[in-house]
Amino acid sequence: MTTGRSLRAAEAIFACAVAGLGIALAVAASQLGGPSGSALIGPRLFPLLIAASLIAVGLALLREAVFGHIAHERGFDLDWAPVGVISLGIVILIVALEYAGWILAAAALFVIVARAFRSSRPLYDIVIGLALSTLAFVVFSYGLGLNLPAGSLTELLGGN
Repeated sequence: MTTGRSLRAAEAIFACAVAGLGIALAVAASQLGGPSGSALIGPRLFPLLIAASLIAVGLALLREAVFGHIAHERGFDLDWAPVGVISLGIVILIVALEYAGWILAAAALFVIVARAFRSSRPLYDIVIGLALSTLAFVVFSYGLGLNLPAGSLTELLGGN
């Protein structure tokens, strides 16, 4: 049986891990190169915003762990099957990214995650996954000038 004390300790450890991740990200972001002078927007901006958010969330979680109400006083069961399927999907994304490219690999991840959440409409999931991954590709590649991998499969089919 899980006690309130052990749940509070676990929540505090998790909160410290989130805040620690934020601190590590802030340190790494502060070492990024960028424009000198008083330029506000540069390569450090978004990592530092995410780091500050992680630190704030970690501190809020720590406060709740110490002073707040325990959400699941008897503990909770984690359904490991979706966790495993989503983890496998992330591995597939990483492996397939270079060959299939961003659009197909991210769409495949979307379909896998939707299936892990028990979606029963695979064709709908494929269409939505392709639309979202294409939108992300266009925004990052053409809007922000960042290069997401197009993949060697795209090159074989006549792309750039």
